[in-house]
Amino acid sequence: AYHRITPVFVARAELEAACAEGAVLFAYAPHVVLPTCVAAFTYGGPVRRALHHLETIANMRVLASSMFMWIPGLHHLWRFMGGSPVSRQSIDAHLAAGRSLCITPGGVSEALRVSHAEEVLYLRRRYGFVKAAARRGAAIVPTFAFGQRDVYSWWIPFAGTRWLNYVSRRLHVVPMFYWGRFGSRAVALAWLMTTVLAVLWSSVAIAAANLALGLALVYPHRQPVTVVIGAPITTTDIGAAPSRSQVRQKLDEVVNAMETLYYEHRVEHGDERLELRIE
Repeated sequence: AYHRITPVFVARAELEAACAEGAVLFAYAPHVVLPTCVAAFTYGGPVRRALHHLETIANMRVLASSMFMWIPGLHHLWRFMGGSPVSRQSIDAHLAAGRSLCITPGGVSEALRVSHAEEVLYLRRRYGFVKAAARRGAAIVPTFAFGQRDVYSWWIPFAGTRWLNYVSRRLHVVPMFYWGRFGSRAVALAWLMTTVLAVLWSSVAIAAANLALGLALVYPHRQPVTVVIGAPITTTDIGAAPSRSQVRQKLDEVVNAMETLYYEHRVEHGDERLELRIE
């Protein structure tokens, strides 16, 4: 495939045993600009192909922001690949039906913290996915994609401002400029200008230029990505209705596992110069 996504299983036997018992929840990181390599878990993806003999994986879903479901074309493509909008209700419904899930817990809050100097994850306040997994007895599988941060280059105007935080949470997506193999910051600005002109003037030429620039921006860098999948973390020990302290302890376990996963594989698959910060 274009990205050359390679899955690495830290504890494959344990993972297959957990999947045989029921649905599991893959906690994917990092989000960065767009977590494009969750494609490894969609129909035809390398993770799904490797575990296709397990029923809970064969029918699994990848959950993404509902914002993508409103975009014509992308909505149908995402559905075809096995994607669904993320919500508390959809997570519970899929797990109850025995379908494993892949989600990016950091979401918009993690994308707001993206940095060129370090890997940043937003996990320490994400209690929701732990409670959802516990409610259905689903194991949580920490997953880190080395190379995901280099799939796109990015520039975020007004980074760190209250205005950007407010707009991002309202839209469920971070307003930013990003580009791949055929783009640059100049191309991104040109795309913005043609977008404004296309709104102000009805012109086929401007619309065509806007489309061409947009396609140049979204075409990703040819970046190899290694998706390291950790050992499953059971949730049955805290029950279907865990207390707040139990959820916090389980989340700490997930955070520690993600940190261990990163540092044990950073040299071989990532950039050893980048430190990991988990908020």
